[in-house]
Amino acid sequence: MHVNSTTVPNAYSPRNTSGRFSKHELFTLRTNQRRSKVTRLRASASPKVTDDSQANHQAAAAKLLDRFWQARGVADVQQRQKLVSFAASIPEGAKGTQYSTELPGINDYWMLGDDASTVPQVAEASQRLLQLQQLLGPEEDVDIVWMLVREPGLLAADMSQLSARLMVMRLAAQSTDVNVLKIVEDHPCLLLQETFALDHQEAEADRVSAWQHGLVSDGTLHWQKRCLQLAQYALDHGDAHIGYRDNEDSDLVRWARKQRYAYKQRTLPPDRASQLQQLGFELDDEAAEWMRWFNAAKLYRMSQGHSCPGPLTTGSSFVLTNWCSVQRVAKRAGVLLPSREALLDDIGFDWTCADALS
Repeated sequence: MHVNSTTVPNAYSPRNTSGRFSKHELFTLRTNQRRSKVTRLRASASPKVTDDSQANHQAAAAKLLDRFWQARGVADVQQRQKLVSFAASIPEGAKGTQYSTELPGINDYWMLGDDASTVPQVAEASQRLLQLQQLLGPEEDVDIVWMLVREPGLLAADMSQLSARLMVMRLAAQSTDVNVLKIVEDHPCLLLQETFALDHQEAEADRVSAWQHGLVSDGTLHWQKRCLQLAQYALDHGDAHIGYRDNEDSDLVRWARKQRYAYKQRTLPPDRASQLQQLGFELDDEAAEWMRWFNAAKLYRMSQGHSCPGPLTTGSSFVLTNWCSVQRVAKRAGVLLPSREALLDDIGFDWTCADALS
């Protein structure tokens, strides 16, 4: 028997004794049927999507951990797999556990063996690494391992502080097209600097330029502070040629490099250039390095009575020995600047001393 499209058995509509649906009731029924079908399809697909997403996340975490331990010096593949598997076995309830033991060093070999003392260190390092991944994003976007190689302190830093600093940078750059994560990847030191206060009077372009040199800011307040630090540096070392000595203040070194870069690009304001020169700061990179070692040679000549430093005989710096040799070779080749030759003559530099490069 043919049934009209608007006619259904009474069982479907106990309130309608005629066996027919109104147009509104029919529309409602069909809509509900479609919704039920969509709901069933989503329910059947949801577990697979969740499983795939979880599997991708676990694979990305395992890849990151493997690269991390390889960078730490664990060359054996099986040993790295053991470390990765250990990280995956940490119970969920232990994810936030804080260990009092020191974290692994960047040049150390950390392997899981019979010595249980390494276990909490490996667990802590693994947890923090995955927290950094969650904060900064997948490896395809940010090379977290390379960031840690340059700034191992990230592994021990307060994650809430890192998150807050990253948020401050994003808010400060929200009206620009600057990729904050890319800048942080290139200069992870930005997340670790003790002084992290933006100069809100600083122009956005100047702030971004500072970030691109690893500085939080190069505005007026920060500039004045750095100049005071440079003046103290000159008092401590006898000159203001920062950037070419061991164990220097890394923040001040980055600031000095930015000034020299701006000078080379002819973007350094004249008033700042003048102030730096008054402090004895050499704006040219190559000249600054030369003057740093000239002053070292001068001090050596004054203390030792000659200018033929030799690491094996006097314990002097090998770099200074090599620098002196280079000056002699440059003079014989006729490429030493007359002004530099005159400076060396003034301190009684020995041009006849035998050395490895002669």
